[in-house]
Amino acid sequence: MSAPIDVYWSEIDADDATLDRLQTLLSSEERAQAARFRHAPDRRRYIVRHGQLRVLLARYLDGAPGDIRFTRNRFGKPMPSQGDVRFSLSNSYGVALYAIARGFEVGCDIERRDPDFAYAPVADRLFSPSERSILGALAPEQRMITFFRCWTRKEAYAKGRGCGLSLALDQFDALPEGLDESLPDPCDGWSVRSFQPVPGYEAAVAAAGAAWSMNLQRCALPEVELRS
Repeated sequence: MSAPIDVYWSEIDADDATLDRLQTLLSSEERAQAARFRHAPDRRRYIVRHGQLRVLLARYLDGAPGDIRFTRNRFGKPMPSQGDVRFSLSNSYGVALYAIARGFEVGCDIERRDPDFAYAPVADRLFSPSERSILGALAPEQRMITFFRCWTRKEAYAKGRGCGLSLALDQFDALPEGLDESLPDPCDGWSVRSFQPVPGYEAAVAAAGAAWSMNLQRCALPEVELRS
């Protein structure tokens, strides 16, 4: 029987009323982090995605969103202080992605496929020789799409493992052969699945083993009910 991973995507360019409601849920540390953003759109998106994260996690923890407390592993990966709920959060421009599971670690990543992004230097530094070879053999348009697919898969795995910058991204392959979603050694039996939650975006979710299913759904901010 497969273990479920609930995956939510949300547009995070919210109106002022939604922003104000979600900001009340943040901890003092989160509010301080939001204040450090120089540009208002970045600050607003931080508030919305972290407030929305609390609303989502409250459904699993049976508590109020503002009461959730977090601990971090030695590399900085956060998790709720109580219970067995694990999560991962990613965002790109005005879209956020959340992956939530019970009892096992999970990672996710989302990126907007920007054709003007200078992806070749990134691939040269952080992709494996096999991945660079695959990219080099593709037509330019397909190369761009494949770059973002590979990049999100690597990032989802890295976030799931919670290893921070200690993980050498160029030491493992994240592009599958055929329909195989399993990551090869040295990835300890993890698997990763790619998808496109909205047009123009590439995303991936990673977790240990292969016996897990992904439930993808949109989470519309105006429909969120904040629990007291």
